Amino acid sequence: MRSKSKRLKLAFGIGVGALVAAAIAVAAPPPMTVNTGAKLKVVAPRTGTTLTGNKLRTRVAISNFKVDCRYAGTANRKGIGHYHVELDKSLVNMFCGSRASISMLGVQPGKHTVQFIPAANDHADDLKAEKEISFTYQPANPLPAVKPLSFAGRRTFASRAPCTARRTSRATATGTPTSTRRSWG
Repeated sequence: MRSKSKRLKLAFGIGVGALVAAAIAVAAPPPMTVNTGAKLKVVAPRTGTTLTGNKLRTRVAISNFKVDCRYAGTANRKGIGHYHVELDKSLVNMFCGSRASISMLGVQPGKHTVQFIPAANDHADDLKAEKEISFTYQPANPLPAVKPLSFAGRRTFASRAPCTARRTSRATATGTPTSTRRSWG
């Protein structure tokens, strides 16, 4: 009797888990996509390139689409936008010219991919026009590993924005106002 009860509880738990997972999948918003009508061609680099420097220089040719970053972040305009560059499916930046340069700082040597994706002004990607190339990064002189910033002494913070703590301003002997500094441990 006990094992049947345990099996029922286990089956119930699995069923509830599957139901919750399905609800989350359905509730997740779909990625922003658009059909810009752009035709994109990667001129450089070519798939299979071995990069020995620390910058990946790219060049694209885009037709049926005007690349103009003045409109980025504004309402969509048919046939106008920019393009996104992703390194290994992670956004590097948006670009507005036919040429770009991508730093390899923090990138491990080995095989990688670069994606070029036309985007509307609201940054929705045109995945139908996406192009991808693969390359091998074998730096002759690798860049140093990225390290977190650290500063000697106590950390201080000067605020010029309103906050809940009382901030005072006082005049110095020269009459120049100064604001108080907040510090944390």
